[in-house]
Amino acid sequence: MYPSVNRDLAHEIARDGVIVSEWPLRTPPRSANFPQRNRLIAGLSLAAY
Repeated sequence: MYPSVNRDLAHEIARDGVIVSEWPLRTPPRSANFPQRNRLIAGLSLAAY
């Protein structure tokens, strides 16, 4: 999880909801992956609007 301070929150979400990612669990955060992550966030934001 990135940032690591959100680890407990991520576990709570995974237990009670869903976490969406294009990356396997435990994939380290890399700045090169952020644009793809942001694409998912933007798409989900439009769907919820």
